[in-house]
Amino acid sequence: MECQEECCVLRPVQLPLLVDAVPMSDPCHIGERFGRLTVIDDASQEQPYAIECLCECGQTVVTYRYSVFLGHTKSCGCLSQENRSLQGIKNAIDLSGKTFGRLTAIERVTEPGECHIPKWKFRCDCGAIKILGGSYVSRGQIVSCGCAVGDVVRPSRLREVSRRYQANRRKMDLKFAFSGRVGNAIRKSLGKTRSKKVAHWELVLGYSAADLMRHLEQTMPLGCSWEDYRAGRLHIDHKRPLASFSFTGADDSGFLEAWSIDNLQLLTSEANMMKHDKWSGA
Repeated sequence: MECQEECCVLRPVQLPLLVDAVPMSDPCHIGERFGRLTVIDDASQEQPYAIECLCECGQTVVTYRYSVFLGHTKSCGCLSQENRSLQGIKNAIDLSGKTFGRLTAIERVTEPGECHIPKWKFRCDCGAIKILGGSYVSRGQIVSCGCAVGDVVRPSRLREVSRRYQANRRKMDLKFAFSGRVGNAIRKSLGKTRSKKVAHWELVLGYSAADLMRHLEQTMPLGCSWEDYRAGRLHIDHKRPLASFSFTGADDSGFLEAWSIDNLQLLTSEANMMKHDKWSGA
């Protein structure tokens, strides 16, 4: 029998429309500031529910008033451009002195974040100086000033270009190289039991490469660094050896337990070889 108590009776809730949640004809908002925008006029005659705003950079913009009042629009677009510039500075890679194909990077021409693809000055082996997009050169899409045949990537060279790009990125990006090594170790541990292609290891194990690196840093032997790991002097070790687990696929509980983040640590190559598959069973 269904309960008829007042507390159990479901009643429909009338939610206001987003445009009704903000007063459309309230003149008091003129002169008020929202983020970088100051409301200067009602533009609803040009566009329904629109207002004209003056950005602190000097540009005017016409946009929906509820987008401004609710904080979705904070500037004329200059704020997003500044954020992209800051992100570009954060992610900028120094190519100075590095050689890609026939090109050697001399100096950056544009500041990080100044444009979508930072420009670099390169010296070709033939002696020519060329200003090119740094990412195009570092990825192997351009390998010379034009003196070499096949500077532009053709479909037949995509595999070679991809391999060269992956190798260069592993040299410059520790996290990328680390993630690749862990993925290779996981695929090797599955061996012949890997009957089908599995998802990326981060999705399977439930933690990211950054999470694992932070955890392993706490187990790093005194005096060692990630450069030792890159050089092969540090190994990722299973506290309970991998050989003591039984699994037939990436979905098995034994596999997930073997590769759980708490079962992993960093050991020197010598200590790892001495430990081998020894386990006390505790």
